Amino acid sequence: IDALYKVILNRARDAGDLRHLNRDLLIDAWPRLRLPTPLRDQGEARFDELNGRGRRLDPLRGPMHGLGRQYVLAEHRDNLDGPTTGEVVLPLSLDWGPAPTYDLPDRMVTLYIIVLREAADIKDFHYLNWATLVEVWPVPRIPDRVRDMWEVTFEELAGNPGLWGHGRS
Repeated sequence: IDALYKVILNRARDAGDLRHLNRDLLIDAWPRLRLPTPLRDQGEARFDELNGRGRRLDPLRGPMHGLGRQYVLAEHRDNLDGPTTGEVVLPLSLDWGPAPTYDLPDRMVTLYIIVLREAADIKDFHYLNWATLVEVWPVPRIPDRVRDMWEVTFEELAGNPGLWGHGRS
């Protein structure tokens, strides 16, 4: 039931989409659902019965990374005004590989994968550009937890077929 409730909550567009949820089952499952922080905060603000029942994560941070740290989420799409051309050199905190230099737009998707996956602070997102992110969104191979967190927060990304018409696999 947890998996079903997580899918319904992540994909709900309005209150009508929540009609399939049972109040008591939702209250019981809430702490286990591991929802992105913005979605969890929204649910807990709207329903007093849920408030404080979930594992609280830092604001703008989502599910736990496999290495024991939380994934990070941009505060607002307007903050994503990064470069779309030229050479970008990522700091070692994001890319510890032998060649942290990216020529844009040729290596744009690779740069976005690394930043989305490795960002430890919202300041790390200054390498991303919102219009480009929307364009390439379905392409990057990023953890589902990261993809879910961004799609729940930024509706334009959810179900986006992208520039090449690819859907989410």
